[in-house]
Order: sequence, then structure tokens, then C-alpha cells
Amino acid sequence: MKSIIQFFEESVEKFSNNVYIWEKPNDKYEGTTYGEIKKQVYEFAAGLICLGIKKGDRVSLISEGRNSLVIG
Repeated sequence: MKSIIQFFEESVEKFSNNVYIWEKPNDKYEGTTYGEIKKQVYEFAAGLICLGIKKGDRVSLISEGRNSLVIG
């Protein structure tokens, strides 16, 4: 059985330049591609590692319904 991470990685391979999620930061919607989201996910993960978060640790995310929540 595939994990959500495996499904995401496969989708990035297939649809790297396609818009994955939309957000309206100001007056109009802006799309973020699968490839851009993957980069942001890896940057977020690297930040957690730099903070000392390790496998098995628990964290909590508090966010509005924004792209940041999906990335986290």
C-alpha cells in the first residue's frame, strides 16, 4: 500500500508544472505548481530538522485554511 508521501512524489513526477493548489493572497487567485510545492515542503522539513525535530517527535500546526497548512 502506498503512503501519501509516495502518492505526492509520483504526482510531482507526472505533473510538476501543473497547478496543485490555488490561494488568494490579495485580490486575485494565484496557483502554485506541484514542483513549487515540493520545494516548499522540503524547505519546511529542513527547517524542522534545523530546530532539532526528529523522527518520532510530535508537532502541532495551527493555521488558517492556507497553502501553508497543506505544505506543513
